[in-house]
Amino acid sequence: MQRECPSRWSLDRLHVGDATPSEQAQLDRQREDCPDCEETLRARKERFAQLHQHHGFEALLTRETQRHAALTQRKAEEIKQPTVLSWTAWFANWSQWAGLATVGGLAVFLLFLRPPSELPQDPHNPPKQEGMTFQGKKPKTLQPHFRALFYRKGSPYSRWFHNGQVLFPGDLIQFSYKTFVSYHVMIVGCNKRGESYVIVPFQGKRSVKIQAGKGKLPNTDSLELDDYIGPERFFFLYARRAFSFQDVERALKKAYLQANKDLRDMHTLQGSWQVFSLLVHKRPAHSPSMSPQQP
Repeated sequence: MQRECPSRWSLDRLHVGDATPSEQAQLDRQREDCPDCEETLRARKERFAQLHQHHGFEALLTRETQRHAALTQRKAEEIKQPTVLSWTAWFANWSQWAGLATVGGLAVFLLFLRPPSELPQDPHNPPKQEGMTFQGKKPKTLQPHFRALFYRKGSPYSRWFHNGQVLFPGDLIQFSYKTFVSYHVMIVGCNKRGESYVIVPFQGKRSVKIQAGKGKLPNTDSLELDDYIGPERFFFLYARRAFSFQDVERALKKAYLQANKDLRDMHTLQGSWQVFSLLVHKRPAHSPSMSPQQP
């Protein structure tokens, strides 16, 4: 008997790391059995990236966040005992309202990119505790999940960012992780000139160890972006054993030359670690292309 394909809403939850361990395991099994599911997930990831490159991002963020808050309050009054299913069904219907059009449809993703603690909280369905527990069998993969967060001065909240994100000098960034086992990690950056540097641990020479669970890097602070303008690629490296920046730096130089000095083609670094990377674009804060569009 063929399994029913997961909804796009479920795949979005998987992509941004909001799925529980049991949900993630179930979605992974469904993706293995259905090539269409994998293709749908790939398409959703592309739409996430498109959202952050949209010229009217700031105006879109403000407008759809306000609309979501009003609709959430109205729906809470209509449903006495909301469930995950009813919330999901309502949210999916809301995303298809004709008034939102194409760009408005992308705004649905916007609400996932905000830190969960800043979403309107449902008093009947409080958020789960930060501690991680296994439900049933352990997931097939023990790879950690990394996400990056940025805060722009003057904004009421911070946001998750994704591949292709536009950032400004002075933006504050922080990284979060979720892992089922301990790892030695390091976050490094490389600019278009091939210059490399350590982001976490800041100006450190060796990887740091993280324990199983959830956490942030840096743990108690954020990092302010410098005045450099141009593309940069962030690399999240993790391994079961400690490693040094000296080894990482050699791998970065080699990968930079192999990619013909094009950061868009630098996706991995050869070494004793595993790696995940994000390409970002640093632009001046007054860049006309990033000015919010008027409604």
